[in-house]
Amino acid sequence: MDIDVYYSDPGRGWWPIEDLALLAARLFRTDIRPVRSERSSRLNLIRHQLLGAPGRRKRDRAALLIAPSLWNVEEFVREPDLLSQYSQIATYICDSMHVEKFNRPGVFRHFDLVARMRPHDENIYRKWVGERALYAPFGTDALDRGGWRGARDLDVLRVGRQPPTWEDDAASAAKAASAGLTFHGRPPMIEGHEDAVQSLLGFYRRSKFTVAHSNLVAAHGSTHATKEYITARWTDALACGTVVAGVQPTGDRGVAEELWPEGLIHLDDTDIEANLGEIAQANAAWTPEVARYNHLMSLKRLDWRWRLRTIATAMDWKVPALDQDILRLEDRIVAVESGAA
Repeated sequence: MDIDVYYSDPGRGWWPIEDLALLAARLFRTDIRPVRSERSSRLNLIRHQLLGAPGRRKRDRAALLIAPSLWNVEEFVREPDLLSQYSQIATYICDSMHVEKFNRPGVFRHFDLVARMRPHDENIYRKWVGERALYAPFGTDALDRGGWRGARDLDVLRVGRQPPTWEDDAASAAKAASAGLTFHGRPPMIEGHEDAVQSLLGFYRRSKFTVAHSNLVAAHGSTHATKEYITARWTDALACGTVVAGVQPTGDRGVAEELWPEGLIHLDDTDIEANLGEIAQANAAWTPEVARYNHLMSLKRLDWRWRLRTIATAMDWKVPALDQDILRLEDRIVAVESGAA
């Protein structure tokens, strides 16, 4: 069966999910098909909700929608005559936790599988779609994007949103220096997907520790006000061998189920002097083995290929390229475990 991959691009800052979409498209031997909401029709959405989707015509085609949010699923359903092209349709939703703001769960009737990256609200998804609900945790491309070897000339890296105490990079650098630590502030924003990816991952590979705090203590307009969750600042950093230090989002069960103690420093609060003191203690004990172990565990637990295989298995999709990449992933695990890679 041919499988098309759709991705609704919300713009700057979403490159980790775009990277997932690109990976899925490569493994499913297709190109990414954009969801163009400007072509969507509210009338078309209402028609689908009231009357159901048009009859499925192409029995040899399936679709996977990589959706940054619940609202991107709605955009897909609004696409003129899109639903009629496929015999099977699945969606994989990143910010799946905003259920209290989503008032059109009827759109899910058109999907054979509704997978979410966040652990929250299982009861709500079960209510919406029953056995078609699936949890496949947030991940990373540890196999092709990660690594652990190389010089670590930065002790502490700051990436993304931070609580007020960590927001001033110049002040943070001065305080880090007082604690005997080298510090790098927010990496520059780079245009172009591949250049942006390589730039940020390059900073991770240079760093022993990355500072990332729970969204509940480092709030932003796009974050959830009550539900904690890990992001690529955890998974990508760990894939590149870096330890993540911060007030950890333990309300995301993925912290306990998917991550590992050696990859995290649990800080009690956001007091920067106290935070840097704890990081300095860990830095004194740091060895390259820490980076190797974090990369190894990322390969075993966090790689997107495990998530895509879970979805493909649930849909009974045969994806030879994914099977080959799983073998490559398993070979890499053996090599890193033995120290050969």
